[in-house]
Amino acid sequence: MTPRGELVEPLIAHLLREMPECRAWEASFPRGDAPARRRFLRALANVRPPAPLDPDFLRLQDALLAAERDESYPLIVAGGPCTVNPEPIAELMDAILIGDGEELEPELVECVRQ
Repeated sequence: MTPRGELVEPLIAHLLREMPECRAWEASFPRGDAPARRRFLRALANVRPPAPLDPDFLRLQDALLAAERDESYPLIVAGGPCTVNPEPIAELMDAILIGDGEELEPELVECVRQ
């Protein structure tokens, strides 16, 4: 099993514990078929009712998303008025520009090039 697969299975197990009525769907997403298991995880997440998530689930989900991200993913940068208080969005961004974007953008581009 790949490292990503090792993260997918506990996430599925957690969601199935929350929603046992969805267990019947699992037969359509066989174990050992990594793309199918990832689709099953996505399906479960899509039908889960809104509710607070367990911190362990969030940690595993963050690890899975980090493992799936590679060099082909874009750089995620925020700026403008929403960055007056950057803390709430800090974990979602690769970089946050605080201040006048026209002045800071050239510096950011140069940093990325290096």
